[in-house]
Amino acid sequence: MTETERKYAQIEREALAVEFSTNRLQMYLAGSQQFQIATDHKPLLPIFNSPNAKLPPRLERLRMKTQHLDFVMIHIPGESNMTGYLSRHPLPDIEETHLEHHVRAVIATEHAVVLDKIREETSNDNELQGLIQVIRTGNWENTAMDLKQYYDMRTEIYEADGVVLRGERIIPPNAVRKKIISVAHKQGHLGSSKTKEMIRNKYWFPSMNIQIENIVQACFSCQIATNTFHTEPAKMTKIPQQPWEVVELDFCGPFPNGEYAMVLTDQFSRYPEVEFTRSIAIAPVRERLKKVFAMHGVPKVVQTDNGPPFNSREFKQLADEMGFTHKSVTPYHPKAQGQVENFNKLINKVAAISKQDHTNFHEATYDMLQAYRSTPHPATKTTPYELLMKRQVRTKLDHFPTETSPKDDAVRRNDQQYKEKAKRNHDKRHRSKEYELKTGDAVIVKREKKNKGETPYEPYIYVITKIKGSMVTARRMKDEKTKCRDRSRFKLLRMNKHHPEEQQRRPATQIPPATEITATTTQPEPLNVELETHSQPETIRQEEPRELRRSRRKKTSTFETHLKAISETLCEHQDIVR
Repeated sequence: MTETERKYAQIEREALAVEFSTNRLQMYLAGSQQFQIATDHKPLLPIFNSPNAKLPPRLERLRMKTQHLDFVMIHIPGESNMTGYLSRHPLPDIEETHLEHHVRAVIATEHAVVLDKIREETSNDNELQGLIQVIRTGNWENTAMDLKQYYDMRTEIYEADGVVLRGERIIPPNAVRKKIISVAHKQGHLGSSKTKEMIRNKYWFPSMNIQIENIVQACFSCQIATNTFHTEPAKMTKIPQQPWEVVELDFCGPFPNGEYAMVLTDQFSRYPEVEFTRSIAIAPVRERLKKVFAMHGVPKVVQTDNGPPFNSREFKQLADEMGFTHKSVTPYHPKAQGQVENFNKLINKVAAISKQDHTNFHEATYDMLQAYRSTPHPATKTTPYELLMKRQVRTKLDHFPTETSPKDDAVRRNDQQYKEKAKRNHDKRHRSKEYELKTGDAVIVKREKKNKGETPYEPYIYVITKIKGSMVTARRMKDEKTKCRDRSRFKLLRMNKHHPEEQQRRPATQIPPATEITATTTQPEPLNVELETHSQPETIRQEEPRELRRSRRKKTSTFETHLKAISETLCEHQDIVR
């Protein structure tokens, strides 16, 4: 054997002996009937008796060199296999084979760029050096614990030119495994599954799938470019103590006629008010708010989405002047104003119908307001007009007013049951789950407006400084700019603890100074999420049955007869008195 053949694994040397024997006896075996080859090395049986078995390249080449012969491999125990004289006194071999040339050519063709680096790191890797010694000795039974993971594929592992391979795939050393995964992933920023398929064609190493998933999930570029559809569980709002105490304020429009609708809804009674304006500047808003407050009084709290003009200094002065508190909900989160947002959808529907039917939009809106106010709300089981005005309103349906006095406790109980049911349906439909965020976490923020070609998330790292309910405040590490958004617009940033490139992007693990982080000890205030749908009342008057009309005429005639009799009696009584 050559110096290289002496380094073969035991099973490879046994296969080499079969190939060597058949080659030497070629003139006697070629063209003969089926013969038997006896061996005391039992693992050779499935290699030579199963032509479709998948083998490492070296064993595959040895088997191919004997495929022109018709033979069957049989096993003879070593104690029954007597050693012959010629096996212990071989003749000098004048022909030298170069079986390694093919393996080297395959490696050089596919991995010429990193082969030298892999060979260098393999020589410095204690685990692979121990594996090479086991391959050469064939002693797999007394291997170290870190080499037990290679035991099941021991028949496929071999060493060639300082590189360890499993079949045709290289087993890279630990020092370059993460680099290989990173290079493969950044070629196209493919997902975990496709990155695995790409690497499996050329490499193999233990726990390869887990390492690929960790590095792919921690890719910063993929995190800001991948849009996630995360839905937070619904938050139940607490109903105010009395009507017109907390009012939600928002704008709807612009509509085709160029106008906006300033919408106010009472959180307790769900009573809506709509005022039309040509501008959303502070001057017309001031005038229309005073008009509404003159009818219903000044509420304690006016809640807005903090958009223009509610974020202006003039609106703050108006709040101080009229004596109400301005409360802002989380920006860019319409669900926080669920009640008024749902009513805005109804106004948009009326606008679309009015345009389609060529009717007056203002009149259609006022008709809708009358119907809405006189219809029992599914949350309170009472009409908004009755809760706010403490009386029923007369509508086109011509109902006789009845004196009712609903108790506020019953309203709260019905409201609580309604919102609990809505929350259950919402969480079940959206499969909502709480997003685990805490102060000091590194996050990325979803863009407010996404243009074509832009990533859903901003390419900047933020650090959470304050959490109040579902409102999260974070500071951008690049320029110390802070943002306040709903927690559903944040994504927790996964950091690769060992990757050198991601290590440079990782935010400081130390929380920013205490002067920049405001800690709160109060209970988080839930966002005002109103999950409800409204249906317009049926305004078409059905025709009364014929029997009911006859009964009504009969009662009317009977009543007139009695009235006539009473009048005659009174006249007679007056004549007697005279």
